Amino acid sequence: MASTALATVGNTSSSPPNTVSATAAPPATVRRAPPPPSTSALASATVRAAVESGAVWRESYVATTIGDRIVEGYVDLVYRGPDGLVVVDYKTDAIASEVDLAAKLDRYRLQGATYALAMQRATGEAVAAMVFIFCREGVAREVAVDDLGAAMAAVEAIAAG
Repeated sequence: MASTALATVGNTSSSPPNTVSATAAPPATVRRAPPPPSTSALASATVRAAVESGAVWRESYVATTIGDRIVEGYVDLVYRGPDGLVVVDYKTDAIASEVDLAAKLDRYRLQGATYALAMQRATGEAVAAMVFIFCREGVAREVAVDDLGAAMAAVEAIAAG
């Protein structure tokens, strides 16, 4: 028979008001679930810089035109850095190797550049960086689009047809 746990909130005969007490038989094995991806992002230097900047926006809706196309979406995180806006996109892809990471960055490069270009046009502020944070099982890997200007120009060329 499986053990069951009972948790109560509020007054119990032996606990002060508004406390939580739990009673359970010890399980045969205890497995820890990996931390959710969001907790790994909190440990990243980019997210810490965003928090410290004091000018940070999460899940920001952005819409603009690029060429004759309307581009819209939600940007995971934007903050004002010392050189301009920094656009951040979270990814939960598993990264098997450095080669795999490079392939994923190549796959997402134009998406990130599109977010950066849309944010730049919508706000009128320069975008200094576009960073992908790959969050998986308590680990955050940050990768910036190192050729952001060229990537943004490629997005404009694609939109122009």
